[in-house]
Amino acid sequence: MRLVAALLAFGLVAAACGDDGDDVTDADTAADTAAAEAAAAAAEAEAAAAEAEAAAAQAEADAAAARAEEAAAAAAEAQAALDEAMAAAEG
Repeated sequence: MRLVAALLAFGLVAAACGDDGDDVTDADTAADTAAAEAAAAAAEAEAAAAEAEAAAAQAEADAAAARAEEAAAAAAEAQAALDEAMAAAEG
């Protein structure tokens, strides 16, 4: 009878340890999931920041292109005025 009681007690302790192991595994899984979600959120924030930087760089490039077009138009006007002045000077 003592042997049966000891085996029963051992079985209960083993079962309890198994449950604790599952709880630890669940806790570890939850922690890993939380860490993965935090890493994903950080990656999304980093991607959003990179997109914002790219948009700002594109805006700067567009502004520079517009200034270059304005400068080219001004140069063309100046060249036309110079050509007209040269023609008038020649007579």
